[in-house]
Amino acid sequence: MTAPLRLSNRYLWIGLICLVLLALLSFLAAPASNRLTSGSTWNRGPDGYSAWYDYMAQQGTPLQRWQRPVENLIEQLSESPAPAAPATLLQVHSGFIQPEAFYPLRPWLSDWAEAGHHVVILGQQEPATAAPFTTQQLSSAGPITIATRRRAAISDSRQALLADDYGAIAWQRPEGNGLVTLIVTPHLAANAYQADSGNFPFLAELVTQAGGPVWVDEYLHGYKEADVIAEEVGGSWTSYLAQTPLVVAFTQLVLVGLVALVAQNRRFGVKQPLKSLAIDNSEAYIQALAGALHKAGSHGFVTTTLSKAERLTLQKMLGLGEGPVPDAALQSAWSQATGEATQGLTSLTEPPTDLQRDPELAAWLQRLQTLHQSILKRKPAP
Repeated sequence: MTAPLRLSNRYLWIGLICLVLLALLSFLAAPASNRLTSGSTWNRGPDGYSAWYDYMAQQGTPLQRWQRPVENLIEQLSESPAPAAPATLLQVHSGFIQPEAFYPLRPWLSDWAEAGHHVVILGQQEPATAAPFTTQQLSSAGPITIATRRRAAISDSRQALLADDYGAIAWQRPEGNGLVTLIVTPHLAANAYQADSGNFPFLAELVTQAGGPVWVDEYLHGYKEADVIAEEVGGSWTSYLAQTPLVVAFTQLVLVGLVALVAQNRRFGVKQPLKSLAIDNSEAYIQALAGALHKAGSHGFVTTTLSKAERLTLQKMLGLGEGPVPDAALQSAWSQATGEATQGLTSLTEPPTDLQRDPELAAWLQRLQTLHQSILKRKPAP
């Protein structure tokens, strides 16, 4: 009866532990994935740029998504047979990029600018100022909502495109034969601001300033062409494992180990089978009968039945057989065999039949047990 219950509880605990571990793993992995896709034109969340992508298509200036390294785009544009207007590359970072990492993250920038192309970068980290976190900035495109306290210092080398008393929010500077436009906030034209009248048109003016095609860097957000993935990974699972972050691999290993450990749930050694309990049918019957008699209040039936059984045992010991024997004959044989008074046989010869309470029955059973032990002690050995 208890084995199935234990088995059920065991699998229940295994399931709960697995759910907790999976929830923990999802919690650790989800933020990294969300940060990576923030700013992507495929992201329809508040921090995505899918609404602005559709807006540009409606304005007649569709964006072209680029899912390869920027070096490949430079090669593709340089191989064009006819000279075209300078292209514009838009990079929307998932967060703020520190100024010292600007050039190390863009080794291609000198070649891109030398060809006269334009690059617009959103998410340039600048110091926080005393400016309110959310402000309304006026521009030729209309009022723009800015949600950041960060501002850049205004200098002669920076042509401020959007600024207030605290500093520049968007500015432009020459780079080789091209231009570099930097914007502090990475969420300038995110989906959360599609209801604001100036945010989308302002970014549209910046990316169409050069007059050529506009490319959006989706490689920056982890979107890659199939051949690029095969080239970077190496086309084998060993290369994939070599590039997998150690934290993720270690977490997966720990998860599998814990599930296996809980599933086994045993100590070292051979598994011992459960022993089935032996059931004494006679004892079970006696206990069931005693319970029924107690519930019915049949005290008289109990005293009569037990006194008859003990009387028969005494008759056999005294050699009086198993047939009915008068009380006088039984008492006489008892006195001759033991030399004791016959008052001790009263519990057998005159059993009470009108007991109403359990304490009275318990007292009579105690006297009968004492007589029974005395009979067994005087029983002759076979």
